[in-house]
Amino acid sequence: MEFARLAHTFEELERTNSRLALIELLTEPFRLVEGPEEIKRICYLVQGRVAPFFEALEMGMAEKTVARSIALAAHTTPEDVLQRYATLGDMGLVAEQLRRVDEVFLGLRAIAQTAGKGAIEQKIARLADLLTQVDGVSAKYVVRILVLATWHIRSKNWSFSKNGYAT
Repeated sequence: MEFARLAHTFEELERTNSRLALIELLTEPFRLVEGPEEIKRICYLVQGRVAPFFEALEMGMAEKTVARSIALAAHTTPEDVLQRYATLGDMGLVAEQLRRVDEVFLGLRAIAQTAGKGAIEQKIARLADLLTQVDGVSAKYVVRILVLATWHIRSKNWSFSKNGYAT
């Protein structure tokens, strides 16, 4: 299962007050699992963990450390992240707020500017890194932007044929 689906489940859980609705929402990810290992991983993630309680494995990242990571990813300062955190009260909301078109644009621009010996391998690595930073739908359009020379827009709708290429 894609993490994006689980993340959307978490979003719905946050907005739900009804206990029965919470239970129903929480069962959805388990209906989509591909194997027993994935069931364990979903259980751990729902608890905010990556291992069972008896295993001495903790994330080991406090708020300031996470703020530094978000700042690095968003091309801003840790102070900016911490100020937004003070306002919003949720580091996850700060990370969501700072995700921008700029990140994808700068990633694609870096790919385009890569030249010289070993450029193809560097471009492959940069695209792979960029694809790990976006959700599935975003990844589809990142790849299409790279593959297609021209986008055709008809009225307000993107125009794609069944094979995914512009018509």
